[in-house]
Amino acid sequence: MEVLLRGRRSNRSYQRKNVPSEQIREMLQIASAAPTGRNSRGVRWTVIDDHSKLDVFRDRLLDGIEKASATGSLPPGRESFADFPRAWKEDQIDILFRGAPHFVVTSAPQNAATPQVDGIIALSYFELLANTRGLATVWDGLAYWTLAELVPEATEWLGIPDDHVVGYCLAFGLPKIPFQRTVQHAPPEIHWIK
Repeated sequence: MEVLLRGRRSNRSYQRKNVPSEQIREMLQIASAAPTGRNSRGVRWTVIDDHSKLDVFRDRLLDGIEKASATGSLPPGRESFADFPRAWKEDQIDILFRGAPHFVVTSAPQNAATPQVDGIIALSYFELLANTRGLATVWDGLAYWTLAELVPEATEWLGIPDDHVVGYCLAFGLPKIPFQRTVQHAPPEIHWIK
């Protein structure tokens, strides 16, 4: 467990190869044991399990970003997103999903005690489990901000219910380059109450 926790890292280089859907389904079943506020068990997993489907979704998101940029409706602090469509069209650089073949979004009903936190905890379970199966992951804040702020209609494209709060997003798949050692971090900041 210690090696698993110390060894987790964000991966931004993936094989263009699908993980079998049965394996993803099994991992979701296991990760759904994650705790939720008031034991509501309301986390919904929205999964893109095929790289060709993710290609279509990426194109739709990039079109939405391009439209928001052209109309001057990118929120303050998100101006750099205007570069994403160009990077994809000109250089095939996938800034949104980092080339991962799979994508998962958690959501939960807004009337749950802790809907966003429940989704984040569930993804944490999924991420650690994925690493035990030889899969790589990246917490996808760029996709999250795109769904939350830039192209909110994308939640409808994904079939996320209107009354749900998006927890967070994770891209995953088989790594191009497996890492052989744990990550070396600075010591944590710990405050002991006396």
